[in-house]
Amino acid sequence: MDIGLQFRKGADGSFYAWRTINEHSIRASESNMTETPALLIYATYRLVPDDVEAFRLLALGMATMAKARDGCAFLDVAQDVSDPATFRLVEGWRDQAALDAHGASGEFQSVLADAASLGIIGRSIDVYSVAEKKAVDMPS
Repeated sequence: MDIGLQFRKGADGSFYAWRTINEHSIRASESNMTETPALLIYATYRLVPDDVEAFRLLALGMATMAKARDGCAFLDVAQDVSDPATFRLVEGWRDQAALDAHGASGEFQSVLADAASLGIIGRSIDVYSVAEKKAVDMPS
């Protein structure tokens, strides 16, 4: 299992540390990302302490399953270092049809049923449409 540490700046200007957890490390050249995803999903889940490990395992399993689906560019699971009961999932999908097929799959429906038995005390899910891609010329 690969675990990485990332620091992100929050809307309030403070920095947050996140531990990314991936069962299978995928280099960019091995991922499904051959084009810019049309949809990005940013989901946050907050759990009761007793269900943190069960959610972590469920999210990692779902991520592995989703990454194998046609149209999934990436799906990363991150756990807050300072609050291990908070998780963020960041997903990229080729188009709405690919996301719909994932959501309708028996495997994903099973994940939803398993998640319903966990103590999820907070959840927010935002979907972003990517309008265009622009190259950025950064000085070396």
